Amino acid sequence: MQRDKRLLLIFIITTTFQFAIALYLIIDSELVLSNGQEIKLRLKPVDPIDIFRGHYFQLNIESAVKIENIDNWKVGDKCFAIFDEDSLGFYKLKSISELEPSKNKVYLSSKIMWIIQSDSMATLQLPINKFYIEESKAKQLESEISGIPSDSLKAYIITNYNNGKITVKDLIINKL
Repeated sequence: MQRDKRLLLIFIITTTFQFAIALYLIIDSELVLSNGQEIKLRLKPVDPIDIFRGHYFQLNIESAVKIENIDNWKVGDKCFAIFDEDSLGFYKLKSISELEPSKNKVYLSSKIMWIIQSDSMATLQLPINKFYIEESKAKQLESEISGIPSDSLKAYIITNYNNGKITVKDLIINKL
């Protein structure tokens, strides 16, 4: 009897903890969506399918950046990717920093994936790389982009950004 009560208590605590983590992740994303600044990022979409998670678009955001003092960085270093808005309202990767930028800048926590010493360039791993979509919408998007050569395909994502956190709201194809 005592053992059953202990097992029940462990089960309740474990279940509550798992529920709390899921709830935190949902609330955190919803806060970014409701309180965040809307930004647009250009991308080159790829439409793969994951048999466990469904249809998604691979978000190939430009993640290469020219770096001063390239010798101070190495593959695997954590950094902050800093974005600036261009004249068309799209945000582009401009620089990286070891220190968290001020709140008035658009930045994402990232990691250096590759370094090309000769060009002083680094490629970053950004925290957003997939956009999951409903199967019916995935099929519609597939048919829209199937006849378009990849070099003329124009796409971007609309996201909400708030203090280093980002949540994807929408994927826009060929409507620039």
